[in-house]
Amino acid sequence: MSQRIGMEIRDRRIAAVLVGRRGMVRAVQGSWGPDDRPLSQAVTDVLRALLPGWRYRRRSIDVAFGLTGARIRRIEGLPPAGSRVLNGIVAENPDRFFVRTFREQVMTAVRTDAVGSHWAAVIDGTRIKDTAAAIAHAGCRLRRVLPVGEVLGAALAESSGSADWSDGGRAASFTYCHRILTDIDDVHGNGTGGPWAEDLATLEDGDIFAAAYGAAKTDVRSTSLAVYPERGHSYSSRRTRVAAVTAAAAVIVAVLGPGASAALAVRRDRRELKALQPAYERAALVHREVEQFNRALNQISGLRERRLRPLTFLSALSDALPGHSAILSLSLDSLSGSLVALTPDAGRAVEELERAFPQASWALVGSVTTEVKAGVEVERLMLQFRMPPFGPPVAR
Repeated sequence: MSQRIGMEIRDRRIAAVLVGRRGMVRAVQGSWGPDDRPLSQAVTDVLRALLPGWRYRRRSIDVAFGLTGARIRRIEGLPPAGSRVLNGIVAENPDRFFVRTFREQVMTAVRTDAVGSHWAAVIDGTRIKDTAAAIAHAGCRLRRVLPVGEVLGAALAESSGSADWSDGGRAASFTYCHRILTDIDDVHGNGTGGPWAEDLATLEDGDIFAAAYGAAKTDVRSTSLAVYPERGHSYSSRRTRVAAVTAAAAVIVAVLGPGASAALAVRRDRRELKALQPAYERAALVHREVEQFNRALNQISGLRERRLRPLTFLSALSDALPGHSAILSLSLDSLSGSLVALTPDAGRAVEELERAFPQASWALVGSVTTEVKAGVEVERLMLQFRMPPFGPPVAR
């Protein structure tokens, strides 16, 4: 079909466009809300105005969710791995990468851009269900749901540029290169705008329809930051039809002969098990890889707890040294360090440090020298110490 329908649903507002081969054909907007009218009625009214009569029936619709229905961000800290492993890591640890803002969260796949940055989005699962039900009520099919930040690049006049968007009190600025999202910044205010394409520039309020236009123009093959609600349903429908045909054949065979029916069932089960074996092996491999990366991430997180806190350790050293002592220099890394200090009694200083930090190992470097500072004779000493691998020493 040469014409495509794009829709954007934000807080209390719906915008829809019909885009043909030569450009935009029609644009319609409407409102919805618990105190106004339900989403299903608003979607039906908008589609009837977009395609008069019943011509909107059985159409596929691409929907973009505004900032109140979807979150998109750059994912940091992922290991260099294939898309299957990255998708598994993000899907199994959503709270590590996204702040939970929706009661039911649906994760998209991970997209890796040209410079190696990883992007993912989380979409409000409750709104997906409500939108799919509303579109089905209107006699259409919800093909995919995308975050608004992923579609605005297709609505720009040039392939590279930036666009501002606001929704429900939140605002963000999106930057694109070759219509691919490269940066996001949270901004203040409620402004919405950008150098939109010529189809939008001809409209009096083209800002309202930019996301819907981008949803219709975004190529399916150019983005993985989308949710396809009907894929699982279509797959289940196909399996249901296959199961129905298989069951009918089994009944016929059972009537003709129990022995033939049993043999047919055994062969069918063997074929199904053989067909499922590669998928099971791939799933087991992905699961093992995800577990390995999870263990690595947990080890990295635990390293932060094992590292010394410099100010805390310096305070503990000052308390442990004898009176009238001074720390001249202190060098620290994750497990060891060195200390240069002036003290009235170097032997007593070493004893106090060993008593205060019994888990650490202390070693005197060089010889102890005597100096006179401000008319007082003091001793200069240099110590090296090493921390236990299971955590920093605790002063007694």
